[in-house]
Amino acid sequence: MTRNAMPFSLRGAQHATKSESVVIASFADEKTERIFRRWQSRKLPTGIQKRARDKLLLLDNATCERDLRPVPGLRHEPSAGDWPGPWRLRISKRWSLCFEWQDGSARAVQIVARPR
Repeated sequence: MTRNAMPFSLRGAQHATKSESVVIASFADEKTERIFRRWQSRKLPTGIQKRARDKLLLLDNATCERDLRPVPGLRHEPSAGDWPGPWRLRISKRWSLCFEWQDGSARAVQIVARPR
């Protein structure tokens, strides 16, 4: 399987990092996985990348969706409107981490800007 043919969740497995996913089963896009793997992404403002990584690590350490509810300041909420996925963690006013929770794993995880 070539690198370009691999799904996003398998890319980076060739390059072991400190952030090997436990709960996150798949990423919806490459920029989100790059942030999780402690790489930079030119597609995201540098100002939100650390906060986004912190939220990704919290998500990856959760054992179930309920684990995210009591964390102060996490802003875990159901997605409404045009946000992708049924759940989101707000990173800032404009940016959120959207995902779906299925079979004990976070799937289709992605960092998205608020729809205009």
